[in-house]
Amino acid sequence: MSPHLEQFARQLKSWAQDIIDHGRTPFRRVDCLPAIVTEAGVVRPPLIFWINRQSMMAGGIVLLPDNNLANELERGRHCAEALGLGHFVTWETERVRLWRTGTDAISEEKCFLLPGTDHPDFFRHLLRDLIDALKIPAVTGAVPQGQLSHHYFHNLFNIAEELALPALTDAFRSQRAEELEGMAFDVDQRALEANRLLLLQLLTALRFGLLPDPLLPEDLGEVITTALKHAPEPFNTSLINRWDAAPLSLPNETAVCYHHLLLRLQQLRWTTPAQRMKQSLVNLLALWYPKNGNSQMENVEVLLYPRTPATAPNLRAVLSDSPLLLAVTAIARELAGLPQPVFCYDSLMSLTPETIWPGNLSAWLLSPIPVSRNERARFGARLRTSWPHRNFKVLTDQPRWKWQLIHLLGISQPHQRLQIQCPVALVEIAADDPLWTLLCEHFHLREIVKIGHNLCLLLSRSPLNTKPTLIKADPDKPGEPLVFTEPEQFRRHLINALQLPALGSGKEIPTGKATIHASKNVKQHIIEQLQIHGVPNFPDQYLYFLDHPDMLSYAITPPLRVVSRLLGQFDMVDG
Repeated sequence: MSPHLEQFARQLKSWAQDIIDHGRTPFRRVDCLPAIVTEAGVVRPPLIFWINRQSMMAGGIVLLPDNNLANELERGRHCAEALGLGHFVTWETERVRLWRTGTDAISEEKCFLLPGTDHPDFFRHLLRDLIDALKIPAVTGAVPQGQLSHHYFHNLFNIAEELALPALTDAFRSQRAEELEGMAFDVDQRALEANRLLLLQLLTALRFGLLPDPLLPEDLGEVITTALKHAPEPFNTSLINRWDAAPLSLPNETAVCYHHLLLRLQQLRWTTPAQRMKQSLVNLLALWYPKNGNSQMENVEVLLYPRTPATAPNLRAVLSDSPLLLAVTAIARELAGLPQPVFCYDSLMSLTPETIWPGNLSAWLLSPIPVSRNERARFGARLRTSWPHRNFKVLTDQPRWKWQLIHLLGISQPHQRLQIQCPVALVEIAADDPLWTLLCEHFHLREIVKIGHNLCLLLSRSPLNTKPTLIKADPDKPGEPLVFTEPEQFRRHLINALQLPALGSGKEIPTGKATIHASKNVKQHIIEQLQIHGVPNFPDQYLYFLDHPDMLSYAITPPLRVVSRLLGQFDMVDG
């Protein structure tokens, strides 16, 4: 949509909301350019009139065709289907038309002509007439519940997820503030995943008829947890995990949102027909996790920290620190008719040579979070199980992925094929670090491929193997063979082969330290900031940073000339 049409849509939205607030209409709000999921993908119609947005009860759609009316009519049909409507509006250059969607064709029902004037009052009055014309079809033209598409339910899920998130995010922030020690995670991302997990738990419990009737909002969280224990395998185990830092109770606003969703789904009989219900779940999971997130080896059998749900047919086990990913994997595989693997909600560091699963293994070791002071002893103890004859010094400024990689190398079985993705900062680790020694002495590195900001290592446990390693700076281009005999030489050749000149500047890294550190010690960083800016006196000086704002300078060369005008606003350029 062009900037002028977008500006016009926002002006129509402002007028429409004013008409709704001060008039007698079935509508309660109007949204400008909201994202809805349709058969043609995610679409942003200029205006949507809502009778009840939380219940997914839309009353009308207004589209602003640019040039191609035929494409816009098809777009309107998709939007109407996704919102459970049988009509939509096109606001064209010369006329405004109300259209009816049918099984065979789209037909024009009403037309308002536009004269040549562009006076704002005329558009406002025309919009009022249009809203009056939408009253009857908004109430009588809704699609029957048996004919609602799976996209309709997908959009209903999205609205409930959006409305429930703010209160849950605040609850996670409060919980982290109370338990600050050792809480190193993105609270907004954690709340987002917890919100989605709760939605999946509710839908699964409803799908299998496990929820009692009646159910109060304040009991929703506890009832869902209890109900899922009676769900069929593997949902009774894969959907009941929760984060360690999760709030003890569900926020009231979040519970009310999902309780409302539950009642609405029961009213619309979401579970029948089963094919529509399953397709709405497939669409929901595909929106959360695009299919291009995992790049795993063929015939993979074990996944550690995958980025997206796994669809490998021979999968035996999945380990993840995300309850949401485990739940989504279980549901996605059940919907696809695939066998279920073992789901493990745990840390890689808890695995031992005796408990790691055999078979081809893919792992994504990408966590940049430094090892905390409280975790040093635990990491050291775990490393003694994977490398009993070595003594590693775990430092608090080193990233987790490095020690996870070392531990995985130690617990892997002889000749087990491994595919490991880790940050490209692997090449920044000093050549005398134990990691390079372990790779050189105990493993055959078959291939190293640079994928974005990560490196993909293909290797197997095969000591003293002198076969060359294939180095690829681009996955789609031929690689360069390189023999791994001595860590320092191999590391330098690796930097050149991967075309990383900035990393190969010759600056060595101290022994045993990786260059991915926390930006600074938090305490020292705070002290430096206080020395620069001083301690503010709250609340009187809470805006003390405004004493030195950023300055902007503008230079204009007259004369100014008008290049476009719309609704009393002008775009002007200088000479």
